[in-house]
Amino acid sequence: MKKTYLLTLGLVGSLFLGCANKNNTITSQNFKSQHIKNIYYKAKPKYSLYMPIDTMPYGDVIQKKVVDKNKLLNNYKKVFNYKNIYSRRNIYDKKKLYSKAVELNTLKPIGYKKFGYKFDSVSDWGLGSMKKKGLKCKGFYKLEKHYSSKDIATNVTVGVLSFGLAPAIFGTTHGEQCVFDNIKFEKFVLNYLKQNNINRKQLIDEYAKLVDQANSENKKILDNYYSIKSENEKIKSLPVKKKYNDKTGFFKQDKIDIEIKKYIKMPQKPDLKAMVSSAFPCTPMQGCLNNFSIVNNKITLTTKNYIAKLKEGNKNKEFIKYAFSKNPHKYDNKRGKILYYNVTVNPKTDTATYTIYRADFYDAIPHYSIKNAVIKVEELPNGYVKFTNYTNKFLDVNTLSIYFKDRIVNVPVNLQLAPHGEKDLYVKGFADVVTELNNLHGRIDFKEFYTLKDIKAKDINKKITVGLAVKYKIAGSNKSSSLYQETKYPIKELIKDKI
Repeated sequence: MKKTYLLTLGLVGSLFLGCANKNNTITSQNFKSQHIKNIYYKAKPKYSLYMPIDTMPYGDVIQKKVVDKNKLLNNYKKVFNYKNIYSRRNIYDKKKLYSKAVELNTLKPIGYKKFGYKFDSVSDWGLGSMKKKGLKCKGFYKLEKHYSSKDIATNVTVGVLSFGLAPAIFGTTHGEQCVFDNIKFEKFVLNYLKQNNINRKQLIDEYAKLVDQANSENKKILDNYYSIKSENEKIKSLPVKKKYNDKTGFFKQDKIDIEIKKYIKMPQKPDLKAMVSSAFPCTPMQGCLNNFSIVNNKITLTTKNYIAKLKEGNKNKEFIKYAFSKNPHKYDNKRGKILYYNVTVNPKTDTATYTIYRADFYDAIPHYSIKNAVIKVEELPNGYVKFTNYTNKFLDVNTLSIYFKDRIVNVPVNLQLAPHGEKDLYVKGFADVVTELNNLHGRIDFKEFYTLKDIKAKDINKKITVGLAVKYKIAGSNKSSSLYQETKYPIKELIKDKI
């Protein structure tokens, strides 16, 4: 008796546990029944073509009335009217363009649930089943028994208590559910393709040729692209050669240099995958075949033109680019010479040309003096002016005027010289400030008073006007006197220590 009990429990438990399946998604694994395997054709993702079934009756609800077969078939025919063919990129890359579709290569349904409506806990002899209520699974779904864990427990308990007789005589407690019927779906798709003269294999073959052609052309592009890029990488690693073009005559191996960075900028590679994708959507059959042909020609021509562009650009050294400041530059030798220059680069020779177009000389102070029997005023190259009293009396110096080219600056001196005394006064700083203030209205590159601007080598033998004037008064006298003198001073003498 004990053995019979255990045997019955084991058999019934195995039966219902084996029927339980909680997976509600159709996968490629549970879809590959034997008859489906036989119709797989070029089932690689890159060759996949899809036909949307957006308006197909859903299977997650049930029909309340039994639908006439002919009417149902007519509904199915409406599904594919005016529908197009899409590639995998169209279907998946754009947030799933269509929620329901068929993959033509495998006839795999896309977007359908494995299980639809469920009706729990009825029995073979009980009331309320879908069949007895006249309910029917819709579309591609068929009715199957469904065993929940509760049903299994109930049936096992009843089987044990009745020694296995109750399930055999009265049936089991179970649920009912709509399950996707792959065979029905497959037959429907094949029937539709046949009725509409859509040659599935020809479509896939022609699309596969287009994909393979795009891959082949893309390989040519990449081979040429990286080969030419490698050549340019070698050039990029070399230092830029330098060449100097001195238009002033004052460039004396000065350390004129700027930072020039080289980088590679190749023309953007054409997106052949996007071109393939542009063939879709297309209308089978001829519409798709025409699109495939047009895109194939476009891909071939695009590849040819791009490779020609690469080779021509590489020949002309167009892919090496140079990053540097294009603004005017200047170089100060810290001895009183400033050179202005700009930079251009010739990619063909990988050479930077530094063109020195202007030279200025600052602190070009003449060594010049004026004197009479009373006073001597001497302009010194260090920016000072020396005053010497030749008399036996005190001497009051009020104002000093300095002349340099076309400029004049009046310096309030206000100093007293002892008899036969000397005194130095720094006037350059004052002269600089006054010059700056006077020139605020114009564009002044250098505001220093003693500056010679835009000097060329041919100008060094020319002379400029320099001069001094002083206003003074001898102590004990009510009368002020002045001394003034100008002369022509050679530029060569002003800049000889600055070159």
